[in-house]
Order: sequence, then C-alpha cells, then structure tokens
Amino acid sequence: MYKMVVSSFSNTLIDNEEAIPCSTMIEIDRLRRENGVFFTIMTDNPLNPVIDYNRDFPFIDYIVAFNGGYVYDVLNRKMITKKNIGVSIIKKIYRLFSDLNICFYTLEYGAYWGSYQEKHYSFKIDNFSSFLDSHRLDVYKIAIICDNKLQVRRVLKSIDDYEVNVDTKIVEKDGKIFVELYSKMNDKLNGIMKIAKLNKIEMDDILAIVCSDSDINVAKSVGKSVVVSNGSSKMKKYCKEETLSNDDKGVEAVLKKYFI
Repeated sequence: MYKMVVSSFSNTLIDNEEAIPCSTMIEIDRLRRENGVFFTIMTDNPLNPVIDYNRDFPFIDYIVAFNGGYVYDVLNRKMITKKNIGVSIIKKIYRLFSDLNICFYTLEYGAYWGSYQEKHYSFKIDNFSSFLDSHRLDVYKIAIICDNKLQVRRVLKSIDDYEVNVDTKIVEKDGKIFVELYSKMNDKLNGIMKIAKLNKIEMDDILAIVCSDSDINVAKSVGKSVVVSNGSSKMKKYCKEETLSNDDKGVEAVLKKYFI
C-alpha cells in the first residue's frame, strides 16, 4: 500500500476550467482518513493559488511549489524548505529584458514589469528598485513573456551568452510564450524527498500522478508513476501506465484503482 500520493497540479489535478471535481477531492479525503495516506501537490506555480483550492474543503497535506523552490506543510502552516532566486540573477534578468514584459513571482503573487498582467495574484511594478528592495529574498520564479518565437530565441540566447545560472521552461498560454526561469538549486524531486524523509516514507512507497516534462525526475524515482492521457510525450515514455485526462478525472481514476 502506498503511503503518499504526489500529484502534478496544472493539467492534472485541475481540469481545463481550472476546477477540481468535488468527487476527486472527496476521494482524496477518503484515502487520507481511511488509509492514512499523505496527499502532496507539486507544481511550477506559486503557493497561494494552490492553497485557495484547499480553503473550503481541506484535502492537501503538502505543497511543493515553484518547481521545488518552496515546500510547505499545509496542515501545520509552516515552511519546510525554500530556495529563492538570487538578487544578482534578478538584476541581470531585468537589465537584459527590461524592454519586454517580465513577471517576478513572489510567495504570494506575481509582480509584473511591463504591460502584460494576469488577472489573479498580480500587481504592476512602477519602480523596479523599490520592488527589489522590498522583495529581494522573495522571488522564486521569473517569467519573460514573449510575443513570438523570435523573442524566445533572443531570450534563450541572452541567457546562454551572459551565463545566467537558471533552469528554463517554455510555456504557451493566452497567445503568449512564457520563458520561465527557476533556480538551478530547485527540483520537485528534492521537495518530495524532504517530505518523505520527514514522514519516514520510502520512495518506493510513493505513487505519483504526473503530466509535464518537469515531473520526470519524480516519475523515475518513486515506486509507481502514472501519466494523464493529456501529458507530454516525453513523460509517457517514462511511465508504464496511463490514466484518463485531467478533464476526465484522471487523478480520481488512479486513486480508485490503487486505494480500494
């Protein structure tokens, strides 16, 4: 019997309408109460948007946010570990790309430089120096928002040419292309391992439900990994089992299969 379930968040636990089915939350709550299983979410996203899903119907034990940059104990409301993006990198990114739209993700929200701005958890930076003075140790992810692939190539080339020590991920949404940057010290697997060690759980006793390429290290390291049918082709090569899509309650199907 698995002792912890780890689920990716975007395109996995939440559907394309950014909702979690009530039946899925009830199923998670059942396995936590009846089987004593810990439920952990891993995501590239900030912490607060994930916690919001937990407010009315608590079902989450831990969150590995910002691709492993912040690991949070939900029940005890405390940080387990964190690794922010260094001030030198923040300054370098600003100098290189201040003519583009940039979002600096803090623990609670996204702070935007430029004209593009998402609807939730965001505010506009009017003075970069003032923002940096207030949040120099509270930036865990940076996204450079590009209008086209030419801008993406420019961003990636500059990051390489100026030896900016970050990991990159390309995400397309809202007609834009986001070049997401994370500290090289961060990794979802490291966050999962810290939670497992805290609860004396062996990696073989963890079931992971995964989707994107950033989940690969976790999928390769746990006892069982299942990919949603809308997951990446690269991820499907690592997983021996596939479940339904996020719109068809794929997470719920896995839980019902392995936790009777």
